[in-house]
Amino acid sequence: MTNIRNIREYSILHSVENPEKLEKLHELVGEFKGNLFIDGNYDSELLLEFLFNKGYSFREGKRPDSFYGIMNSVWHRKTTMINLDFLNGIIELFTKPHLAVNKSPLILTPENLEDVRIETSQGYDFEIVESMQIEWFSNPITGSVLKYQKTLKTAFDEYNNQAVLNSIDRSRLISPIAFLGTQDYEKIKKLSDRVGQVFDIPTYHNLDSAYYLMGNRYMKQASDLYKQLSESDFGKLFILSTEETAEGISAFCKDAVK
Repeated sequence: MTNIRNIREYSILHSVENPEKLEKLHELVGEFKGNLFIDGNYDSELLLEFLFNKGYSFREGKRPDSFYGIMNSVWHRKTTMINLDFLNGIIELFTKPHLAVNKSPLILTPENLEDVRIETSQGYDFEIVESMQIEWFSNPITGSVLKYQKTLKTAFDEYNNQAVLNSIDRSRLISPIAFLGTQDYEKIKKLSDRVGQVFDIPTYHNLDSAYYLMGNRYMKQASDLYKQLSESDFGKLFILSTEETAEGISAFCKDAVK
């Protein structure tokens, strides 16, 4: 399954000695990306290990189930991921129906009437969430929120292309001989051979910069929408400050290395 835009949509900064190899490596990135995170699929799990764990099984509880579980050093990707994850959560909170959970004291007395509280199943004040849901469907800034979400998703997707490409580069250090005698040897060797057939350093650098620049293009659009949301009281609910983004990245990185 290929999951990537046409190579002709990208800006290629450097001269291309082998256009066919550039397109084939690009297609391999899309194929690998599209075959990751398929529930219950052994080949998908093996591909994930090949790209992101040197071919070995992940430690218990550490297998990523989406690109939100993949960490790399690209700062723009981290900021996009944290802001998009937050935004998705808030949009879901404001658009999905919620169960009302009574958190009030079992016995009400004049002294504890102020303790009456109805929450959502996630622990949020039910009345506040309900009022925000009404606001969601009536406030015109909602359109900008959805554009912001779509733009962040597109930027994140391009940075994920880069993450897969970078992992393909690192996978060249994997020696299939290390898996000789295991059930995975033939499949690891096939993956390694496929990488070797289309990979070279100039092609890699061209694609690496192309994905990064495309991601940055959408991040610039997201920044313009961010400014628009920051000027609205309701819009501010859907964005993180620079400090909150940094805290989110720090927490994510700490969790990833546990």
